[in-house]
Amino acid sequence: LAPNIPSVAAATMVFFMLFLFMGARDSVAAERAAC
Repeated sequence: LAPNIPSVAAATMVFFMLFLFMGARDSVAAERAAC
C-alpha cells in the first residue's frame, strides 16, 4: 500500500506548523500572565 507522498508530506507540515503555532501562543500567554 503506497500512500500519496505529496499529500502526506503536506498534511505533516500543516500539523507541525499548527503545533508550533499553538506552542508559541501558549508561551506568549504564559509570559503575559506572569507579568
